[in-house]
Amino acid sequence: MTVPATGATSFGRSPDGGGDFRTLAALTPGTVNASRIVPTVVLNELFYHSISENDDEQFVELYNPGSSGMSLRNWQLSGGVDFNFASTHSVPAGGYLVVARNKEKFLALHTNLTATQVVGNFEGRLSHAGERVQLKDASGVVVENVTYGTDGR
Repeated sequence: MTVPATGATSFGRSPDGGGDFRTLAALTPGTVNASRIVPTVVLNELFYHSISENDDEQFVELYNPGSSGMSLRNWQLSGGVDFNFASTHSVPAGGYLVVARNKEKFLALHTNLTATQVVGNFEGRLSHAGERVQLKDASGVVVENVTYGTDGR
């Protein structure tokens, strides 16, 4: 089943009948769901367990492989962490944005980055044992869903 979202987009379970709702390429009410639209922004890195054991060093890195910048206005991270992106947050084309648990600590440790490349602070913490982290667009549709663990892939 495809559920219309705002405007000319739709979202539905992908794969058809799967667990998570995704943005789909077309409206397909009453038929097999259309293919998923691959997100322009992806969860690129989850740093969940530092050598120092200090959870304030945790971060989530987003990557935009596209050829134009992507606004994250009203997007959110959920799962073990919660973060709501402000209207000013974006990921540049071919660029990265770090969401830190403690932005000040992160910038002090990573002096090669600027305050415009890092946002924060997220609520909660990334589990040291693994869990699911989701990136949702302004409509609440899951555009990226990652489950990580401690035993390799």
